[in-house]
Parts: sequence; C-alpha cells; structure tokens
Amino acid sequence: VELFDIESGDGAWERCESMPDFLYESASSTWLSVAVSSEKMYVTEKRSGVTCSFNPVTRSWTKLLDLCPGECSLYSRSIGFSVNRLIMAGIIGDEYNPTGIELWEVIDSDESHLKFESIGSMPETYLEKLRGINSDWPLTSIVLNAVGDMVYVHGAAENGGEIVAAEIEGGKLCKWRTLPNADATWKKSHAAERVIVACSNVGFSDLKLAFRNNLSFLSTSKY
Repeated sequence: VELFDIESGDGAWERCESMPDFLYESASSTWLSVAVSSEKMYVTEKRSGVTCSFNPVTRSWTKLLDLCPGECSLYSRSIGFSVNRLIMAGIIGDEYNPTGIELWEVIDSDESHLKFESIGSMPETYLEKLRGINSDWPLTSIVLNAVGDMVYVHGAAENGGEIVAAEIEGGKLCKWRTLPNADATWKKSHAAERVIVACSNVGFSDLKLAFRNNLSFLSTSKY
C-alpha cells in the first residue's frame, strides 16, 4: 500500500504497511468493497464480511469484527460513507433467488465492538429493477455509493439493471427511485470492460464554473 499526500505537492508516494494477510486471496476490486471517510479507509471482503481499517496518520491497518448482523444471513455486502456514517448494504437469500437488500448504519466501529442499526429495506419492485431484464441471472454482488443524504445501489455485473437511489431522513431510508444505468446501453467491445460509478456533492461554485465554461450536463444514459 502506498499513500500520496496531495497537499504536500512534492509528488512522492510513501510506502505504508501492507494489507492484512487475510485479504491475500481476495485482492481484487470485484471481491472487495471500500469506504473512505475523512479519517479512515475501510476495506470489506464482500462474501465473508471480514473487515479492516487503514489509518492514514499511523500508516497502519487494524482488523475489525466481521460485518455480519446477527439477525440475518448475508451472502454479499457493500459499504460506503454518508455524512461520516458508515453504511452497509447486504443481499439476503442466495445468488439465484435473492429475497431482499437490507441497509444498516454501522456504529461504534472500533476493533472491539460493532453495532448495526437498520435504516431500511429496498422495496421488492426496486430490487427487480436493480436486477434488470435478465432477472434469471445470479445477483452475485452489489455496489453501494453514498454522498450527503443519498445512497445509490447497483449490481456489480453488467446485467442491464438500473441504479436504485434513496434519501436518508431522520436516520431512515425513504423516497426510493431508480436512475438509468449507462452500462445498460453502452456497446461493449470487450468482455472485460466495466463501468465505474461514483458520486460527489455539487455546489454552487461547481455550477458557476460549468456555466462560465459553457459546459453541458449529459444524462447518464447518453455518455
């Protein structure tokens, strides 16, 4: 693992402590989920829930308890940060018959104790839209993105499913809706090609810059 300090401006990478050995067999972005706050980076093995955190100050890793809520059994999960809250989305059931997607806030997240507070369940109709037209295909993994009070969930495989979005109000998810997924219409030329989805806050300064430079905003279904 290497760390780059963008504020120093010296353009140098600093070698840090290597990732924990238990991630050796899962060192792939398709098997891992990463969430970053202003203080730490969390890495979770999607299948097992085994999780560790990286501290950029000490340049070291700490293994945490597994992200496995006691009330249900998950076969895959994904994590993200929303306003410094660690959020986890998990798939219940099995790959060919997922019965739901639950979301929790992970609180008191230190190496000795983890608490899971439910913030909502994805409605069944939206689970079907996330799976896409090929609903007979297995739902092996999901990706969670969060910014502000919004969370976005989509399938990790290229199955034509939509992106499901929800707002957090009063600590709970509400106002569910879907967004077009550019990956559903993109004409791929190679089986290994993938689309990376990310999100960020857009402020008035960003909008002013866009209009000043005559930039246009395109629908995600057209790029």
